[in-house]
Order: sequence, then C-alpha cells, then structure tokens
Amino acid sequence: MTMDNRLLRNTFVVLLVLLVIPLVAMLVMMAVGAAAGGGMMSGMSGMMSDGMSAMSPSLMALCFVWALLVATSLIFLIVLLIRNTARA
Repeated sequence: MTMDNRLLRNTFVVLLVLLVIPLVAMLVMMAVGAAAGGGMMSGMSGMMSDGMSAMSPSLMALCFVWALLVATSLIFLIVLLIRNTARA
C-alpha cells in the first residue's frame, strides 16, 4: 500500500490511532471486569428493565477476542504506514 501524499498518510495514521485508543480502553475494562469476576455488564444489571442480568461468559469471550483482533489489525496497519513513510 503506497500513499504518495504525506499529509493524507499522516492524517490516516492519526485517525487510526484515535480508533485504537477507545478499543484498547474497552479491552482493559473487559479484562479488569473478568479478573474481578463481575464482567463488564454486571454494574448495569440493575438498570435493565427486562430482567437480563449480564452477558453470557461465551459472548463476553467472543467480544473480547473480536476487540483484540481489531486492535491488533489497526496497530499492524499503523506500523505498516509508518514504516512506509520512513522508507520514502
């Protein structure tokens, strides 16, 4: 992937970094919630009106794996763009 416009490439890298920050924050919250035994949704269970208390552990694991894969791919794309900039 080559981009000749340096401003466009830097803008794209900044946007990707801004996408990664909340994703990593969500991963940390999920990991802390899993370590505490409550899960990310346990604090909101009292606010739900339909009686659903929390996400199932398998769904929580699936969300965690998905978020991890997306964060990894975004970081990989950022590294590729930065390395391409350094070579040019």
